[in-house]
Amino acid sequence: PARSGIFSPDSVVNDDSLQVRFMVLRNSNQSSMGFLYNMEFTMQGMTSSGQTVDLPLVRSRYATWRNQCNIITLRHSVKDAASPFNAGYPGGAQKVETVFVTLAALDIDGNQVMLSAVYYDPTLLSSAIERRARPFSRILRNHRYVDMYRVARHPATGAMATKEPKYVCNLDNFIKTRPIQEGEPG
Repeated sequence: PARSGIFSPDSVVNDDSLQVRFMVLRNSNQSSMGFLYNMEFTMQGMTSSGQTVDLPLVRSRYATWRNQCNIITLRHSVKDAASPFNAGYPGGAQKVETVFVTLAALDIDGNQVMLSAVYYDPTLLSSAIERRARPFSRILRNHRYVDMYRVARHPATGAMATKEPKYVCNLDNFIKTRPIQEGEPG
């Protein structure tokens, strides 16, 4: 159960949201071996002043999830005035230097599955701490994840697929991020 899923190695934050990707591992399409049930994600942050802040997710609970090609992107809206990333937060936007994410779920046998990830903002860490912590999962500001899904097309004509699969998932992009270009929405 300990390796039933994986979080992306880096998180991204932009003018829309703080995001972390999650993927179920150990999946078999022929059985329910890799299914996770009653999934509940929690996200919190730690500011540079040592304050723990809740980072409520747009959606934090899933009844079941099974397919490794269906990636969950966890989102915390930074547009919400209750977000510590927002200027409307009491005391203004906070310097969130650490983000903690956990998953509590059950596997097919009813065993508890607990997973976690910790992300650090390298721009807010002292150089001594950064050197000791390397390599570490980062909070990448003004970044977005690279798209994982694309429409399937006929190799000769380029026409969209009319039968399954109509979409293709590139799992290599699970870990890929890119900077947001000027004027591009987050």
